[in-house]
Amino acid sequence: MKTITFLKIILTGAAIVLTGASQSNAQTTPAPNDEATLAATFRNIADLRADLSALNYTAKASAEQKALLLAHLTTAAQGRKPSAEAVQTLTQDLLPAVLGKTTMSDHLNKLARNLHSLCNGATVTTVQETTLLDDVRKILLDAGATNDEAAKVITDLKALAKATR
Repeated sequence: MKTITFLKIILTGAAIVLTGASQSNAQTTPAPNDEATLAATFRNIADLRADLSALNYTAKASAEQKALLLAHLTTAAQGRKPSAEAVQTLTQDLLPAVLGKTTMSDHLNKLARNLHSLCNGATVTTVQETTLLDDVRKILLDAGATNDEAAKVITDLKALAKATR
């Protein structure tokens, strides 16, 4: 007897739904496309975390650091892609909010996951989006970003989430 099961993996805010079929209590592995998507998600979050970590310990971002952050934020959107201008604006506004903020280091994983999730607006509900944005704002402000810096990043992330729905 075949039954269809839905496995839901929640990646701190970003829900990625993987489907698989099972027969007689024997589960099959996710389809290769699902595995590739999941691997890309984890790789992108790790890349974003590395970018943020490097920026936390410097007062001025190098051209290479800016380019990597821009590339990884662009790659984060796995479905519908935001405009290049929107990602560029986020990158420019995110830099002053994270540069030299060493107290943020304990929250880099969460910040990277939230950035990735918000770049994939189609995968988050309105309630999840609000929670993710609130978390980003809190992380930035607690680390020493100004209200203006945090507000710009939040505005940019709202626009990205909307563009990728």
